[in-house]
Amino acid sequence: MEIETEDQNKQFISLDNLLEILGNPTRRIILSKLAKVPHSASELSKILGISRQAIHSQLDILSSHNVVERIGDEKRGGKYRIKSNL
Repeated sequence: MEIETEDQNKQFISLDNLLEILGNPTRRIILSKLAKVPHSASELSKILGISRQAIHSQLDILSSHNVVERIGDEKRGGKYRIKSNL
């Protein structure tokens, strides 16, 4: 029963969406950083040397494709991680 529930919660990404996501070098770098440890938008901004607004834009795209999720209840300063059910 638990296995069926876990399978129902899995999200699938189409090949087109995956290629769109990975086709952007900034998103690839963000995903490589988030693969190791959760980061905030500010931390990613400092690491990549681009504005927080640009980071938020990329994180919004990744979130809309169910690739990353925000953790923590803070309205500001929350961290992002790659979704575990990917």
